[in-house]
Amino acid sequence: MITNFAFIDITSPEALLILLLAAFIFGGKRVADTSKSIGNSLRGIKEETSLLSTKVVETRQSIKNEVVELKDSVSTTVGVTEKASPKKEDASR
Repeated sequence: MITNFAFIDITSPEALLILLLAAFIFGGKRVADTSKSIGNSLRGIKEETSLLSTKVVETRQSIKNEVVELKDSVSTTVGVTEKASPKKEDASR
């Protein structure tokens, strides 16, 4: 299974080689700690993105509901105004 990392254009074997070299240079514990830290950061970003997406959907729905209420209010007000004052016919006819 060879995966192509499009954002940096390397394949899985190349990524594995880089990780092995990093482990050799920095030591296994340090690489493991760094990997764990990166994983936690990515998890946090994913959770925050999900939360933000939910907030956007909720806000969008709230705005839609307010627009519908405003339309209903305007149509009710216009309907009452039209019944109270009949339209004047055009004098040019």
